[in-house]
Amino acid sequence: MIIQNRILSVHFNESGSLVSILDKRTRRTYLSHSIFSGLFRIFTPTEAWAGSHADSSYQMNPAFIAHGDSELEIRFDSLDFAPQMADFDFNLSHSGVTERNREKTHAENIRCVIYVKLVEEDIQMRMSVRNEGEMTVKSVIFPIVSGFGEESRDMDMVWPVQTQINKRVVSKPYLNLGRDSHKEWFHDRRFLQARYPLELVTAWVDFSDEKGGISFDIRSEDATIFDFCMEKVIRKNEKSEEQAIRGLFTGTQFYPVISPGGAWESPSCILRVHTADWHQTAKSHRNWLETVMKRPETPAGFRESLGWHFFLMKLQDGTEIRDFSQMEAMAQASLDAGIDNIMLFGLYDKGHDNDYDMAYLPNEAWGGPSRFVEEVRKLKQKGVRVIPFFNGTLMDSRLLENQPDLLKWCVQGSTGSRYGGQDWSRPVFDFPLTTYHGYTMTRNNMLYEVCITGKEGGKWFLDTVRRLSRTYETGNIQLDQLAHKSFVCYDPGHGHAAPEKAYTDGLTSLLKELKDDLRAYNPEGVVIGEGFSDLTASWCDGFWNWNQLENPAVVRYSVPWMRFSCEIDAMDYSEAAFCFAHGMLFDLKIEGGVGILSDFPAFQAYLKKLSDLKKRLRETYADGDFEDQDGIAVECEEGVVVKHFRNHTLNSGVVLVANTTADIRCASIEAQASAEDAIIIHWDGTEEAHAGQAAFILQPYEVHALEYKGRQLS
Repeated sequence: MIIQNRILSVHFNESGSLVSILDKRTRRTYLSHSIFSGLFRIFTPTEAWAGSHADSSYQMNPAFIAHGDSELEIRFDSLDFAPQMADFDFNLSHSGVTERNREKTHAENIRCVIYVKLVEEDIQMRMSVRNEGEMTVKSVIFPIVSGFGEESRDMDMVWPVQTQINKRVVSKPYLNLGRDSHKEWFHDRRFLQARYPLELVTAWVDFSDEKGGISFDIRSEDATIFDFCMEKVIRKNEKSEEQAIRGLFTGTQFYPVISPGGAWESPSCILRVHTADWHQTAKSHRNWLETVMKRPETPAGFRESLGWHFFLMKLQDGTEIRDFSQMEAMAQASLDAGIDNIMLFGLYDKGHDNDYDMAYLPNEAWGGPSRFVEEVRKLKQKGVRVIPFFNGTLMDSRLLENQPDLLKWCVQGSTGSRYGGQDWSRPVFDFPLTTYHGYTMTRNNMLYEVCITGKEGGKWFLDTVRRLSRTYETGNIQLDQLAHKSFVCYDPGHGHAAPEKAYTDGLTSLLKELKDDLRAYNPEGVVIGEGFSDLTASWCDGFWNWNQLENPAVVRYSVPWMRFSCEIDAMDYSEAAFCFAHGMLFDLKIEGGVGILSDFPAFQAYLKKLSDLKKRLRETYADGDFEDQDGIAVECEEGVVVKHFRNHTLNSGVVLVANTTADIRCASIEAQASAEDAIIIHWDGTEEAHAGQAAFILQPYEVHALEYKGRQLS
């Protein structure tokens, strides 16, 4: 069955699998290896077989209902399920059902309909499932887009992921994944996987080369957990290695629990067949995202700030670095760099980020809560925000020796076991316990994941935040590991509307209450999260997340209101200039967090100039959206970074030109500023009028700006 419009021709085979996509503009065909083709897989795990499933690839006689040339329904009135003893295969793209064992399949009264509509270069797809049988559906892979062959050999995958997990630009996966051999068929070598919202911080993926490609854009008005996967697949040939068939499988897995009598509808899944690059899908998705997610109402003073000074007061093994009496010196070191935020780790009785006893009490040896509050008051008078650390997501298993009922607070997997720390709450890693392979003896103890959206866990979470922000008068909070979790929780006692909604809906409700409560106490208070996602970005004013130097534009362009940081050490001039040009916050982790900025006066003075420039560019840079290089033409020498920010509300913007090298560099910008006011602001603070083309000579690590107001640059 073929549907088409003036741009696309899309072909489904007799079983309903997607076998070919043709871009008529370029005559480029995708999915050349139909042997790997699919469309969906529905899982109904049982005690006997967790892999029980039905796959589109072997269904018989689905009904095709065309609505004109460009719309199609594919109806499956019942589904054939694979036998447990299916033909073995490594590949996700293969169901295990072949012509030899097709008669072993069994029909179940589970109905589904696939809706397909072509709109210009978009293939819009939805799936509905109705369970009229006796089995319970627990996850669905849809859409499966599989069979990318030689036509994809030069295509890169670009996706907005957290960089601890994957690279944001994956070079040529068709050539590089799996090394064309089952000997390299391990998890991290044969396929790439990212969960939204977790590793994948917003819901799109692009797969393209300089001629264009295909992007995946998943849209759900209520954030929905899913896993995106790309796998290298291979079918060996019995006669010749050269005749082996190699391809790429991609799929999106959702986790609905569809009990008998229940129904589910997928989010809108858009396959965009484009001739551009990842920016097109990122911009399209972010424009839609603004219609369903709110921007955080962040205090102006924090928006203008360069970031924060990160202080470790105690190491993970309990080694003390500083105490409450030194908080004033910390604050002054930050203020001298123009930064009015300090983030405190290890201020409690236990070591930093260790021994999760769920108490979070200021260190008694340093004077306890009363001395901490005394120092907080001093700093507030100086205009400094004190942001205390709190990780409410983990529980030390040793607590259960005296308080066994606490286990009920933890995330429950689909098998009934509780998630351990570092499971990251993925159903496929549903282990009762796991060891966190840290570097300290203490942290090697077992940890459990607290379900912070359950009734009891959520109450404790909010009560603790209130104590840290109100009782101790900080008025701010740092929520550690907040966006490094994304779980499906099956505990019926937690009060979740549905297991797959436990994190997404539950966290939205939790963070709204937390933010409203915090702002009622301190209108200028901020919530900082670890990790980041577009979901948490509606409620967090900023994020810290280690090193973000690898292609940060992919994330900045995707969710420009998501203020995330990169760690900066003393004397990191190059990285500081690079991060400033990208609009990233500075997580000043001087000497790993044990040092203080005042020990590096020259670098402190450099940061002060950046702080002053950010305040000067408040409307266009601090409050503007990151537009990468949209609207400008650039010629620059190696090491010069040029980025465009635009305040769409005020119809103004700024182009930053940053030298990230220790040498003199040159750059020029073509930007016809049909504007009421356009000026160049140099590093030394002087200004000059803009006259159509701007030329810059940049001394080491300097940042210059072209700011305009009025109509947009052309």
